[in-house]
Amino acid sequence: MRKKIIFTLLTVVWMTVIFSLSNDPADESGEKSLAVGKLICRITVKGYHDLTVSK
Repeated sequence: MRKKIIFTLLTVVWMTVIFSLSNDPADESGEKSLAVGKLICRITVKGYHDLTVSK
């Protein structure tokens, strides 16, 4: 039950992020999307700081 609540909460948060980014002009939305993606990678990908652009 607890997993279902956490999953539902994360889904709603992610839907809110997508909606708020899609409401911005294309350039601004793209920059924000990239920043969110980098943040998620910093949190979840081990060694992210050591990766080069080509990787």
